[in-house]
Amino acid sequence: DHKGIEKGESLAHQGNFTEAIKILSPFALKNDPHALYLMAIIYLSPKSNHLDVQKGIAFLEKAVFQNYPPALDEMAGLHLVGEG
Repeated sequence: DHKGIEKGESLAHQGNFTEAIKILSPFALKNDPHALYLMAIIYLSPKSNHLDVQKGIAFLEKAVFQNYPPALDEMAGLHLVGEG
């Protein structure tokens, strides 16, 4: 499982967001916190051609409810700047 998530993360870092979403989606559907966090980052990123703040926040909240540290940090950052 982690190999698939690693591949999706790598694709996202390379800017291939469409392929990253395809790979990460099944893991996010299984509520994997890292996959949820990565999907949130993709949908919240202005660099992404998939910017969708509502969708990004929804993924991020699911990871936050699992106490996933990077998601908690991201959500805190969004609250500090008045988003989310």
